Amino acid sequence: MERLVDSSVMWIICFAFMGVSGTGEFSIVGALISLVTLCAAIVIKNTYIRGAVLILSCVICAAWAPALPFLPVVVGLSMFEHTPVIQAAGIIACAFAAIKFGATQTLPLLALCVASIVLAIRTSHDFAAKRGMRISRDVMREQMINLSARNYTMEKELEKIPADYTCEENKVDPLENLTDRERQIATLVAEGMDNREIAEQLFLSEGTVRNNISSILAKKQLKNRTQLAVLCLSK
Repeated sequence: MERLVDSSVMWIICFAFMGVSGTGEFSIVGALISLVTLCAAIVIKNTYIRGAVLILSCVICAAWAPALPFLPVVVGLSMFEHTPVIQAAGIIACAFAAIKFGATQTLPLLALCVASIVLAIRTSHDFAAKRGMRISRDVMREQMINLSARNYTMEKELEKIPADYTCEENKVDPLENLTDRERQIATLVAEGMDNREIAEQLFLSEGTVRNNISSILAKKQLKNRTQLAVLCLSK
């Protein structure tokens, strides 16, 4: 949508410039070429076909006098592409037009080309920033959904823990009968660490960590790590 708006504005400017400069009688063909190029850039989804159309339009507008007034339009469209070859074609077209028709004669058009390039780059950056914000928003939404699902799972697992594990003052320590090493491992499990991270933290092998966790689950009659984490957090 941004490309359509910017290119349409540039086309209107070029059409007005054509009328002011008195070249309207032979630039209608150029106007049609630029319109076809604009429609092709919006409609064609295939990158290679769209690129070929843009490069051909750059060549025609730079080398053929009737199409020259609309060179800024096709140059701006080429800058919207992410292919360096197509972008280079637009810049080369400007240089070729300046050499062929003279820098003095084409100076206003070259100024419009520069304005079109700057406008295209600014719009592309704005579009990229908005797209990044949308992606970040989607990621945050997904994380919120995952967090809600995790909280729901924790609540369900909490319901499965025997009542004698409730952490009241008159109740025993929920980690009673565990060795100091098993207590350390249980605490790290509650912090969300996996076996590899726990092994690195305590300078143990993953097999040792795995065996200790199995021993803890057996002693506390728990089924999985989630129940163990809830048990530790209930202290």
